[in-house]
Amino acid sequence: MSGSSGPAKIDYPNELSFYDLSKFSYEAPGDGSYYAEDIRRIFPEDIWQRIFNFDRESIIKKIESTAFINISSWELIKQAINDCEVESVWQTHDRAVKAELKNGEELTAIEPKIDDIMGIAEIAEPQCGRILMGTE
Repeated sequence: MSGSSGPAKIDYPNELSFYDLSKFSYEAPGDGSYYAEDIRRIFPEDIWQRIFNFDRESIIKKIESTAFINISSWELIKQAINDCEVESVWQTHDRAVKAELKNGEELTAIEPKIDDIMGIAEIAEPQCGRILMGTE
């Protein structure tokens, strides 16, 4: 099995299109000698250079850094809950979590699975007391 990666223009007619996948369309540049010509045809001029100067290694480093920071932040939230330092926790549907500490500080992270934060807070309740929990 082989694959490739590259730019693609994805079009959807409105914010509700995700309910109907048939309304999505995409266009990707061809290979070889058509690539540069297709980039100029498909994409606005202000992003041509970003596509032509794409730095894969830079993107990988940025993604790794973001992942490391989030994993570290998630571990800090779990530790704060287990150390009975958390007053409340909040989560959103995109798994963003905010923990408000008893000292007024806030910690944020992305939880691995939706509601992970709720389970961790419930497990700590016998030792730490009730932690206020909220979700959207």
